[in-house]
Amino acid sequence: MPEQDSAPFQKQCIACREKIFAEATICPRCRSAQKPQRWGTFFSVLKWIGGFTAIISLIIGVRQISGIVQEWRERDEAVNQIVVASKMLVDMKDYQAAWQIAEKATTIAPSSPKAFNQQVDVAMAWLRDIWVQKGKKTYSEIIDPLILTLSQGAGDDNPHRAAEVLAHIGWANFWRLRDKKADFEIDGYFGRALELNPESAYANLFKGFWLLRKYAKNNDDLDRLSEAGAHFSKALKSRENPHFVNKWIILALTGSQVIGAEVDAIKFANAWRKQKMVPLAPSEKESVLYSILDEFDVLRHDQLSEGSFLPRLMSAMSIQEIIDTYLWLFNAVEKKKDWWDNSKLFHLGLISEARGDLKDALDDLVELLNRVKGTASGYREQARFALCRVITKCLENAASVCGARIPTSTGHTIFLKDQSQLGIRVENTGMHIMKMIDGPARQGGLMVGDILLMIDNRPIIDTDQLDTTTKNIASGKRSSADLLFLRGKQIMYHRLKN
Repeated sequence: MPEQDSAPFQKQCIACREKIFAEATICPRCRSAQKPQRWGTFFSVLKWIGGFTAIISLIIGVRQISGIVQEWRERDEAVNQIVVASKMLVDMKDYQAAWQIAEKATTIAPSSPKAFNQQVDVAMAWLRDIWVQKGKKTYSEIIDPLILTLSQGAGDDNPHRAAEVLAHIGWANFWRLRDKKADFEIDGYFGRALELNPESAYANLFKGFWLLRKYAKNNDDLDRLSEAGAHFSKALKSRENPHFVNKWIILALTGSQVIGAEVDAIKFANAWRKQKMVPLAPSEKESVLYSILDEFDVLRHDQLSEGSFLPRLMSAMSIQEIIDTYLWLFNAVEKKKDWWDNSKLFHLGLISEARGDLKDALDDLVELLNRVKGTASGYREQARFALCRVITKCLENAASVCGARIPTSTGHTIFLKDQSQLGIRVENTGMHIMKMIDGPARQGGLMVGDILLMIDNRPIIDTDQLDTTTKNIASGKRSSADLLFLRGKQIMYHRLKN
């Protein structure tokens, strides 16, 4: 068939442009449909719409995600600001406010480790300084709200952090125990903390403190003191919070009933002296030094008896170290109370007596009695007994060891002339003459202010002893009695006769 005759029966493919049969619906070469298909067009439109929708959704999603990220950033920034503020309040010792805003941080971001850890840090800092803002609250009222947070913190993955928290829970329970409302576990917490971190400063410090404070039999004292000392050494070696550690070691030792603890406190002070430093916070220095100096303040009649404080201290330190440490401590206290100079004379008098320097002991005690005579002082009776003890030693070793100031013969004789009263009013504690009326005492040369020390070389206990002696001589039950008085720096020997 000629080409022109076949043209009406052919057409070009709409896709590949090749000639195909005019009635063909599909190109035999490229297989393209030769007529528009309504459903195909429809689905093509749908595809375009879907793509456009996806783009719109993506844009919206990105904006939403951006908003969430922005919210996270703002929340994290808020938590950071709160944590910084909380730390500042802790430094200012406003623990209640620090705790409250740390709680706010955990409310804003419940899953924030930073907020939770700050809450734990506040709780531990508050426990280490629990007296601040305490007021009339019990220990339990302060501690109970903190315990849940601390208990959660004890599960920290870091064993050192967990040990620190556990140690503070044990410390909290010690103070809650002071309220005596219930029994609380203490040993277990300290033990577990030391298992997790044997070098933990707080676990070792608190464990040592607890060993010296908890009830135990006296025959356990040496073991407990030794064990506590080992824990204290580790706490100091860690160099963690040294002011706090040093403070509580001293308070543990000076506040303990364990024999030997007070001696160790002085040994710590001696080490500080040699290092020429007081490793305490300035705000706490005075009170801690007071507690050490108080150990010298043994207001008993047996200050130098076997097993008492000074003899035990002398077995642990040289007498010169004791004196040097005492004076170093005394001088380190800046705000001394009015009676501190009196206490210094008393303590140095006892130390001089303990080392056998009777002259210095005599001088210090005589000066002290002249200072406190007629005043309210706890040293009047104690200094008088100590002076009587020194005088007795002087007489036993010849008076010359005290500078020949102790009379060995009668200076004056007081004649009663059948009177059963000396005619004096004597203060019962200090035994100094407060008032005189005409009578044997005045005629015998006694004066207001004279201090009665001894009767027949025995320290006088009270005015009843003097009254009984006077009546016995007046009634003839005894012939005489020897009295020793102090007037100023002069010791006087009188004989009482009828």
